[in-house]
Amino acid sequence: MTPKTFLILTSLLLLAQTFFNLFSQVFESFLNIFGLSLMSSVEAASADSTTWTMFLYSAIVGPISEELIFRVAGLRTFEKYGKVFAISFSSLLFGIFHGNLPQIIFATFVGFIFSYVTLEYSVFWAIGLHIFNNLVLGDGLALFYSYLPGVLVGLVHVVLLYGGSGLALYFLYSLRKEISAYIETNKPESGSFRSAFMSVWFWLFSIFMIGNTIYMLFL
Repeated sequence: MTPKTFLILTSLLLLAQTFFNLFSQVFESFLNIFGLSLMSSVEAASADSTTWTMFLYSAIVGPISEELIFRVAGLRTFEKYGKVFAISFSSLLFGIFHGNLPQIIFATFVGFIFSYVTLEYSVFWAIGLHIFNNLVLGDGLALFYSYLPGVLVGLVHVVLLYGGSGLALYFLYSLRKEISAYIETNKPESGSFRSAFMSVWFWLFSIFMIGNTIYMLFL
C-alpha cells in the first residue's frame, strides 16, 4: 500500500465520520418531533474509552475479531459471487451487527473500506486500518482534544473532519473512472442480492439487531 493510498483511505474514514455526524443531527431533529431522541445511541456509538479494558477492546481486540469474522470469514465466503457483492453484503452485515442506528450508517460505510482493503491488499492491512481508525481517529483525537483550550476544540475538529471529507470527495471524483471500471469488472452474479435478501438467516439477524436499535430510541 502506497502513502497516497493510505491518505485516500484515511480521508474516506473521516468522510464516514462526517456522514455519521450529519445523519445524527438531522435524524435527531426528526425524532424530536415525536418526543424521541437519538442521543443515547449517538453517545454509545461515539463514547471514548474510559478504562483500560475498554481501550484494549476498542483499539485492539475489537478490530482484530471483527475483521476475522466479517472479512476473513464473511467476505471470503461471499467473494465467489463477485467482489462487489462480497464487499456490499458483508459491509451491510457489519453495519447491522453494531445494533445502533447512527453506527449502522458509519459501520456500513467503513465496512466498504475495510472489505476493499482486504480483497485488494490483505486482511492484515484491513486490521491495521481498523486499529488506526479506532486508536488514532477515535481515542487518539479525543486525547489530543483534551489538551487543547476549549475554544479551539470545535474549530480543530471541524477543520480536520471537513478538510478530510473534502479531500475524500476530491479523490472520489478524480478516481471515478477507475471506481466505475472496478465495479464493472467485479460486478455480482445475477440474482446474488435477491438470494441474499431472501435468506431467513439474514432477516432473523437483521430483525434482532434492528430491534435493539429501536429499543435504544426509548432509553
